[in-house]
Formats: sequence, C-alpha cells, structure tokens
Amino acid sequence: ASGTTTSAAAASTDRRRNEGASATSTAASSASSSKRSRFQTWLAPQLRVRIVSEKYARGKFYNVKVVVDEVTQPGVCNCFTEQGKLLEDLHEEDLETLIPKGENPVVMVVQGQHRGQRGVLVERDKRKSKAFVRLMGEADIECFSFDDICEHVGAAEAGDW
Repeated sequence: ASGTTTSAAAASTDRRRNEGASATSTAASSASSSKRSRFQTWLAPQLRVRIVSEKYARGKFYNVKVVVDEVTQPGVCNCFTEQGKLLEDLHEEDLETLIPKGENPVVMVVQGQHRGQRGVLVERDKRKSKAFVRLMGEADIECFSFDDICEHVGAAEAGDW
C-alpha cells in the first residue's frame, strides 16, 4: 500500500510540474502576444478624434477635433480638421477617442475582441466611463470602456443595421 501512496504522490507532483510548465508557457505566450499587440494601432480611417498633444504643431491644434483620413503606418495617421486643413504625421499617442453626443450616433470598436466593428451608441455612463453599444447585425447590447470605442463618421449602408 505504501508503494501505491508513493506512486500517487509522484504522479501528483508530476501533474503539478506539468501544470506549472503549462502556466509558464501560457504566461510567456501571453507576454509575447501582449508585446505584439502593443504595435497594433487603434487608429482607423473615418474616426473622429481629439488632439491631446501640446507639442504637435507647437500646440496650435491642441484640443481640436479631427477626422482620421488615412493610417500611413502603424500608429501614425493623417487627419482633416473641420475646416478642411490636412494635418500630417499625427501619432496615436497625440490623439484620444471621442464619444459622440446626440441620438443613436455610430461608433467603431477600436480595441478588444470586437475591434473594427461598428455599432450604435445606445447609452453612456460618464461616471463609470462606460458605453452601451448595439453592434451592427446584433440584437444584444455590449458594454465598452470609453477608451475602446470612438465616434465613426463614415456612411453606413442601409443593410448594415
């Protein structure tokens, strides 16, 4: 009986070692995936954003709302002001997402599993910085952080909703 207990204990130790190795490889995989995702930009054409850098153009456009025209490379874009002026080489760290006001505005998810999907902003909770969005083609309403969505100004096709 003592041999059975010893082999059960050994099997248990082996199992814990394997689980530990699995957890370690999962953590390493997660870390490398996290490293890759740092280079994945949230910028996309037709997003309305705010310039939050006081350094870009010596602060001339600080706090100005612009629309992303094109993403020229990961994390860098060209934008247009409301007056039609082209602003080049804006970096994503110089910008922040905008949560639109008004009835049923269109937003795009810029981070997370629904990244790239558009939807209608149904409700916002400023106190918790949360937004409730009905994604295109979905009946359910999803909850997002204000940082995970942004106003989208592109035209929606009639069949999208």
